Amino acid sequence: VVAYTHLMKAWKYRKVLLVGNIAFSAVNMLSCVVFQRWNVALGISDHAFVLCSSAVQTAIFEMAWLPGILIMSQLCPEGCEATMFALLAGAHNLGANLGSYSGAMMLRVLHVEPRGAPAESAQFDNLWIAAAVAAIGPCIPLALLPMLMPDVSQQDRIDGVDSATEGSLWSRWA
Repeated sequence: VVAYTHLMKAWKYRKVLLVGNIAFSAVNMLSCVVFQRWNVALGISDHAFVLCSSAVQTAIFEMAWLPGILIMSQLCPEGCEATMFALLAGAHNLGANLGSYSGAMMLRVLHVEPRGAPAESAQFDNLWIAAAVAAIGPCIPLALLPMLMPDVSQQDRIDGVDSATEGSLWSRWA
């Protein structure tokens, strides 16, 4: 949070989401390094490499997550904060479940199906491919960023948005 506040607070939403997602994908590619055993070739133990890369992944994820929370706080109608949180939690859970099922299917397609039997290390030969796809996946929606995100600073009010429900069915019925 401190790094985000000092480095990225004045950036525009599009830039911070673009940089955050690309950085997150790049850090997630470190899994491929472990699966290909390049860290061992460089003299770095698995434990040290995974611990350090996990810490960096967490920090980068938080920096990429904060702008989304900021824009949601600007767009959330007053008095509907709990409903918005529930919708976000539901969308997050749906995405996590779909990602898990898609990942399981990808592992099956790539023949990464270890059974726990001795001498089955060949089952992991294609695991790096699944890790690369999982790392690159979050960059795909970035193509829609110009259409979905306003080109304003995170510190600015979003023009034309006095109320997130203005003109909606909700505002007509209320």
